Amino acid sequence: MTRAHRKLWSAVAIGLVATMPLAGCGTASNGSSNSSSSQKSVNITFSWWTNPTRTKETEQAISLFEKKYPNIHVTMEYMPWDGYWSKMATEAAAGSAPDVMQMDGSVLDEYVTKNQLMDLGTTSVDSSGLDKNVVQLGDVNGKLYAIPAAVNALAMIYNPALLKQAGVSFDPSKNYTWDDFAKLCEEIHQKLPNVYGATDEIYNEAELAYWARCNGEQMYSSDGKSLARSNDAA
Repeated sequence: MTRAHRKLWSAVAIGLVATMPLAGCGTASNGSSNSSSSQKSVNITFSWWTNPTRTKETEQAISLFEKKYPNIHVTMEYMPWDGYWSKMATEAAAGSAPDVMQMDGSVLDEYVTKNQLMDLGTTSVDSSGLDKNVVQLGDVNGKLYAIPAAVNALAMIYNPALLKQAGVSFDPSKNYTWDDFAKLCEEIHQKLPNVYGATDEIYNEAELAYWARCNGEQMYSSDGKSLARSNDAA
């Protein structure tokens, strides 16, 4: 997965795992739907987007899961980000989507609106080990459709050597406003014309979402149909 394709949601990088309607528990060998706690043989299909490192780590996690639940076999389907969503959309429309799939926050509403995900509130899934605020990331209109698999903080790094070359003072232990950041970038470029103060992250919606939240706003209206104004912010 390239940096440009790392989808971030509300300034937080998350991985959501969602289940499809009527398929969350998989299909038993006799063709009937069964709980994973059953001793009957159960097969579930799990799809996710990946890179070599994530593939290896996910395979190891699935191996541990199958060891704990020997009656459950997980069929793994994975591919790079490019092509993942077109495949998922085609399979969901045909009613042949995987039992469990990695979901991105930017498209969660779309799948929920089309009734293509199971309401996990109707199941016995245990999310008590997760922070409530984290669990809420998979909530749509009061119903839980996905469980966050990971949460990361948005971070930026700096180049001390370039700052020293530009003669620019920067203390990473201090808090800086967005205006401070803009002035810092301008000063660096003025001192070093061949150097830009920051990378162009225009493709990355997380930074815009973070800026909006810092100003008491949000990127989209509550119904998700339009850009939000400050008085629409939650």
